[in-house]
Amino acid sequence: PQPLAVSSTGRYVALLGLGRLDALTVVDLTARRFVWQASVPRVRCLTFSPDGRTLYAAGHRGVQAFAAANGASLTTWLAESSGALGGPVTRIAASPDGRLLAAGTDLPDGKVYLLDARTGRRIADWSVAGRAAKGPLGIGRKSTVIDGVAFSPGARLLATADSLTRTVRIWRVPAGDDR
Repeated sequence: PQPLAVSSTGRYVALLGLGRLDALTVVDLTARRFVWQASVPRVRCLTFSPDGRTLYAAGHRGVQAFAAANGASLTTWLAESSGALGGPVTRIAASPDGRLLAAGTDLPDGKVYLLDARTGRRIADWSVAGRAAKGPLGIGRKSTVIDGVAFSPGARLLATADSLTRTVRIWRVPAGDDR
């Protein structure tokens, strides 16, 4: 998991599990003080927006956005009901321009979703699934584990890493007109 995120400005650090398993803590490094702490059950990964103002926490519930400065909840896109996400999120990344989020899910088909960072609207999705493997009792088991998502500097490409298939795939991000 990504239990730690640092804002691009270097001002904020966000940590999971400090003091409590479900704790999300944000520290202001410039002021050398705790800023806020919230209970966020089953969060697996964190990332800041490029300007450092928004912290995205993702996991079993979906994606939650918080104001980095004070912890105010900005929005939540639930995995089950948002229509944007098909399941629990394992990895998340913000595009360099802050307009997009990429969310890798914990689903057998290895879906990766491209979302509008303001609205949560699904722009695109890709399946990175490998061949389904059979477990010892002939029962299907996971064929992918999305361990990483990252945008290229110009946000034209998205890379995904899958530890079970040991692959890195590169996806073309739709241009602004195609969104």
